[in-house]
Amino acid sequence: MKTVTIFTGSDIGFQKLISGFDNVSEIRDLINVINVQRHEISGAEKTDITPAIFEYLYIGTDDYYALSEWANNSFLAILKDPRINVVNLFLCNPPRKIRNDIEKCHGDILSYESTKYLEISDDIIRDMNIQCKQHIRGQNDAIDEILISIYSQTYSRRPIVVLLNGNSGIGKTETAKIMCNCVGGELTRIQLSMYQNAEAYNYVFGGEHGKNTLTRDLIRRENNLIHIDELDKVNPALYNAFYQMFDEGIYKDQQYQVDVADCIFLCTSNFRDALEAKRIFGDPLYSRFDSIIEFKSLSIDDRIKITEETFSNIINKLPNQADKTKLNESNTLKVFSDLIMRGSYSNIRILKKDIQRYANKVLVEAKQLLNIP
Repeated sequence: MKTVTIFTGSDIGFQKLISGFDNVSEIRDLINVINVQRHEISGAEKTDITPAIFEYLYIGTDDYYALSEWANNSFLAILKDPRINVVNLFLCNPPRKIRNDIEKCHGDILSYESTKYLEISDDIIRDMNIQCKQHIRGQNDAIDEILISIYSQTYSRRPIVVLLNGNSGIGKTETAKIMCNCVGGELTRIQLSMYQNAEAYNYVFGGEHGKNTLTRDLIRRENNLIHIDELDKVNPALYNAFYQMFDEGIYKDQQYQVDVADCIFLCTSNFRDALEAKRIFGDPLYSRFDSIIEFKSLSIDDRIKITEETFSNIINKLPNQADKTKLNESNTLKVFSDLIMRGSYSNIRILKKDIQRYANKVLVEAKQLLNIP
């Protein structure tokens, strides 16, 4: 080989790195060549073998898990197979065993690349403030507290951990998404509550080969904003996994060690207040939050304004004027305003979905689309 490049970071960043090269091959192309030639030249001498040349070979984050466990543990042996000749090798987020072997045997031709994450700045704080308050109703105080908490990232390198408390559907997750848009890239969303106990343990601490892990999701993140969803529903046995990550910005399992020192962790929960959070989490985890911020239930006025904005957005998306007029003339706004005045729809996510469904019903019935001829 002439060169080996180890890339650490997002899959998109890795694709940009290799996009400038022609004749790029994937690991499956190499494995196919080895498997085909194993049958074609099984009786040939090694000196009779003409190796297949791979000018640029790349291995993506998911490719290591598509390989067998043996192939991962014997990666260098594959590269030395006489049936192949890899000229330039690109590795995206290689597991620890492969990385160590490459550094030991090919350190003289090895270079490193990584994703360059956008750093939090005064301008980004201003943009987050504007965007969040334009799109999130009734939570200006909570937004202020979040931005004050993460301001430390403008001048120091350590993880910021914020717990957002409050009922479902009042803007916590939406705030995380909007803040993510301000720094670019997809939001890394960790949903530990989706896993059963054994699955959650394997995800957090690394387990069976080929399964997704927390370290793999963290190392391939597109920005430094991490949303840990429904932390209140996580098994307490997993709490100790967060201690070093929140304290020192390092997280490791059997396969990876990930640097998250520049990350902002927005942890969401349905706790009513900080006292409930402290009681459930206990001091060891609770003390690691930089801020505990409450998202308040939305007022009637805020919910009615959200109803009007949602209804207006639906009308603006309609393709023709006749549909716009029909919907404007309907009783949609009155129906939902009356329901809100009577105490319904504390969950804005459900409110928006129901408005959309009601608007669809108005248009479908107006066009008699469901009538049988």
